[in-house]
Amino acid sequence: MKKNTIIKVNEKYGDNCLTDRVGAPKIGNKPRKPEGFVEIYESVNGGEKKLLGKHNLVVYQGREWIAQRVVDTRNAAVTPTQNEFICWFGVGSGGTLVASPLNPLTTASTDAELTNPVPIHVNDDDVSIVYTNRQDGIPGDYYKKEFDNITFNQDSDNDNKWLITKITMIIDNDDCNDTDVVGLYTNNHLNEAGLYTCNTSQGGSAQVGPWNIYARVTFPTIVKDTNRQLTIIWYLYF
Repeated sequence: MKKNTIIKVNEKYGDNCLTDRVGAPKIGNKPRKPEGFVEIYESVNGGEKKLLGKHNLVVYQGREWIAQRVVDTRNAAVTPTQNEFICWFGVGSGGTLVASPLNPLTTASTDAELTNPVPIHVNDDDVSIVYTNRQDGIPGDYYKKEFDNITFNQDSDNDNKWLITKITMIIDNDDCNDTDVVGLYTNNHLNEAGLYTCNTSQGGSAQVGPWNIYARVTFPTIVKDTNRQLTIIWYLYF
């Protein structure tokens, strides 16, 4: 009589396989989820001043995208598609309560967008910036920007294997200076940021997309003006 043997293998994020910073200790009994780490610097007198160092949250939507991407198979039950890739970022002003600008709100796995995306540029034709429709229907504003640089770093905690992706994004002097108030939020009060997947990294005046948020971070409010240039460094760990 022929006998069938079923071998079942489950692959999950283990307790110690992902950390939120280079050289971090074991993360113990934290829930299994991919994470990253975000740093924000301000250009000051030819140098850099560090304003932030904080882990981000990869939201459910981002994790659903990963599940499709690694096997290149479409899951029709979710919004992102397997042919998208992480290639855009955006910033917003909804990461704190208006009355508590230095106390960032907690991100949630169910987040599907920044709370209040703000225009990186207004009525611009820069090929690295893309026009996005908003729920308020305001035309001509550019809410997402392409990455400025991507490098791969070795992970000293894992035999110096190339497991760290470092994404650099610049909010230039002439970016994010719109002081218009949208609802409760002022556009140049930056306190949240997100990474997005899309099927193209080519921007310009024509609308592209759709975009799907991969990860979100909130932080104490930074008031942006033409005198400030910010550099956001976003580490992804694998």
